Amino acid sequence: MVINPIDVIFRFLVILALVALNGFFVAAEFALVAVRRSRVEQLEAEGHPLAPAVRYALDHLNAYLAVAQLGITIASLALGWVGEPLLAELLEPLFGFLSPTLQVVSAHAVATAVAFGLITALHIILGEQAPKILAIQRSEGVSLAVSVPMRIFFVVLRPFVLLLNGASSLTLRALGLKPMAGEQLVHSVEELRLLVAASREAGVLEPTEEEIVERALVIGEKTVYEVMVPRTLIVAVPEDATIYDAVKLCLSSGHRRLPVYRDSIDNVVGVVHLRDMIAAVWPNIDPKVCNRPVKELMRQPFFVPENATIDSVLAQMRRGSKLAIVVEERGGTAGLVTLTDLVTAILGELTPERHIKAQPDGSLLIDGLTSIEEVNEHLGTDIHDPEYDTIGGFITGRLGRIPRVGDTVEVDGYRFTVESMVGLRVGTLRAERLSHPARPAGR
Repeated sequence: MVINPIDVIFRFLVILALVALNGFFVAAEFALVAVRRSRVEQLEAEGHPLAPAVRYALDHLNAYLAVAQLGITIASLALGWVGEPLLAELLEPLFGFLSPTLQVVSAHAVATAVAFGLITALHIILGEQAPKILAIQRSEGVSLAVSVPMRIFFVVLRPFVLLLNGASSLTLRALGLKPMAGEQLVHSVEELRLLVAASREAGVLEPTEEEIVERALVIGEKTVYEVMVPRTLIVAVPEDATIYDAVKLCLSSGHRRLPVYRDSIDNVVGVVHLRDMIAAVWPNIDPKVCNRPVKELMRQPFFVPENATIDSVLAQMRRGSKLAIVVEERGGTAGLVTLTDLVTAILGELTPERHIKAQPDGSLLIDGLTSIEEVNEHLGTDIHDPEYDTIGGFITGRLGRIPRVGDTVEVDGYRFTVESMVGLRVGTLRAERLSHPARPAGR
């Protein structure tokens, strides 16, 4: 049999083209999955000509991935279909010493085995692994490069993808299975935590960044009750207070917004802003204006229940008030929460206050409003009581009365001594490690 060199070269070029096509679809698939949407939106805002095509692909990601999978399948099958006969034809002359019948059979058998090995290696190395690694490492550049060709393939192959998806769905339903929706591909919170931990271990995330992401993942579980300013620490003004008095209170307390109440703090009727009060009296400071009641400038209050989650309140604050009055189940005021409190709950303190301070004698001074959780984390204790959130409240509960300076409670290997009181609550505690075991922390 005479081998036509031009035909062989042409078919080799077809094989290389199919490997390249397979690599293109693999690179497109991994690049679109790996590229950051926020970065694509930034490029679009900067006027990059290919960014809109990438954003369109991300908006139709499931369909684009299906097109890529179909392209990979077609290229792989065509590669085997073209490659095996070519190798068989090239190997056939090596078996010329055999009879014509055995020659064809042997050439075909060896060609099939060799073709499978060579084409599989070519397919995996150049058509799978190399494009995948390139796409993951340079997802932004690759996604931009493949965006326009993939848009063309998307238009051409979409009818076939829809047809195959429909057939797959019918098959799954016939087997009693439910087809998977795109939303089911979204990672759960637990899966995201595993991804964050893996990123930190790989050195992609710094410990501080990991902490911020972890905080963001749990805001749907935390309530405003856990981060609010408690009722006893609210700085507020009565509705008949003058604008002058309210401005003075803002300046002395450092707050820009004050709740306005009628009769008692349980009846908050509005919120007054320092900006509004300054605008009312500036620049011509008139004593008559300064002596007007603050209720004339107050805005509508924003109320939230104490069991509202941080993320839900944060979403509402984006549309309006930056201060919310937290209401307990009986309708009274439990506390207040600001936008700063919610952001701090996610990002952590920018300049952390030290609620627990080490003393030269080895003891610790603890603010009475420090959470039991923070005390446990710092001291390594296992104090718990469902009735109290703060260490001061826990000590009060253990004593069974209003504490006095000098009162002590021994729990979980520590002696807690009341150092100061603020009104009826514990101001500060001194914690000292005991040399002998203390009774269990639970009640």
